[in-house]
Amino acid sequence: MMKVNLGQFNITKDNFELKLVKDLEVGVRTKSGSDANDVVRVWTDSREWQFSLLGVLTHMSKSPEKVEIQSFGNSVKYIKLTVVRIGTQIDLDMLKLSPNFAELSAVTDAEAQGFLEGYLQSTVNLTLTKELFDYYAGDKDQKSWLEF
Repeated sequence: MMKVNLGQFNITKDNFELKLVKDLEVGVRTKSGSDANDVVRVWTDSREWQFSLLGVLTHMSKSPEKVEIQSFGNSVKYIKLTVVRIGTQIDLDMLKLSPNFAELSAVTDAEAQGFLEGYLQSTVNLTLTKELFDYYAGDKDQKSWLEF
């Protein structure tokens, strides 16, 4: 796992968090197993990347406690970024995923830079979000976590 420092990629914490909040704001919000938290799911894309965002937020909060951003589909690389809020700070870890089952590897600085730039340039894809959420809602094995 690679610890990510946004500053090394010339990205400010405020800009990154603002992007997360804006993306999750329009996502599908469902109750989690916890009475205090909601789970938000949204999909975004840019020219070379597609991203799945899964966030955990307290019921009334817009700022997420934890977010997992994972590239998928036609993305240049398959990478997962985990963002965890610790007080006023955020902790970021990045991992490269392989198309082979359970094969993980380190992320290079160039790959991290491309992933972060691709995410920051991405926009919410409401069509993809609706299609994939409807797909997951129709899957009997996953439907239980979508129900209130």
